[in-house]
Amino acid sequence: MTKVNIGIIGTGFIATILAPQIQSSSKARLAAVSSRTLAKAENFVTNYPGAIAVEGADQLIARDDVDAVYIATPTSAKEDVASRALTAGKHVLIEKPLHSAESFERLSALAREKGLVLMDATHFVHHPRTSAMRQRLAALIGAPRSLHTMFYFPFSDRENIRFDPSDEPMGAVGDMAWYSMRAVVEYLAPDAL
Repeated sequence: MTKVNIGIIGTGFIATILAPQIQSSSKARLAAVSSRTLAKAENFVTNYPGAIAVEGADQLIARDDVDAVYIATPTSAKEDVASRALTAGKHVLIEKPLHSAESFERLSALAREKGLVLMDATHFVHHPRTSAMRQRLAALIGAPRSLHTMFYFPFSDRENIRFDPSDEPMGAVGDMAWYSMRAVVEYLAPDAL
């Protein structure tokens, strides 16, 4: 079986979570990692033998040995980077959130036009456990009519991009409230809303 060669665009915290999963996969290979500076990309790949460090998203997107890209950039850059990757014929896994529903619609249309996969990286949604829970929900507890959810992650570092509205227009709410809102979508029947 041929492995899918994946490139990561962005070297922040979430990329450090996904990179080892790609590296350990029997179906994928971490081919390249890009950052705004070559030094950051080089530092990142030291833990991933065989992965190439490149400076900037465009250099990674242009690589022939990259089939798909994982986009872990600030929200303000995601649509532009994803659009360039799709235009170049790369499948895209994009970290949430996107800037708007319209942004998602534009990217979805481009992916369909190019015959490529565009997928969000909301981990729990794509986990087999979530599907199993949805299938057994009615039998276990009946039809839920409300869902009470909470999500917390300690961000004491005021330099974190979530505190910079130019990079993260929705701030921490766009990132963390995403999980609670996706739980509502996943577990409540459409007519329960």
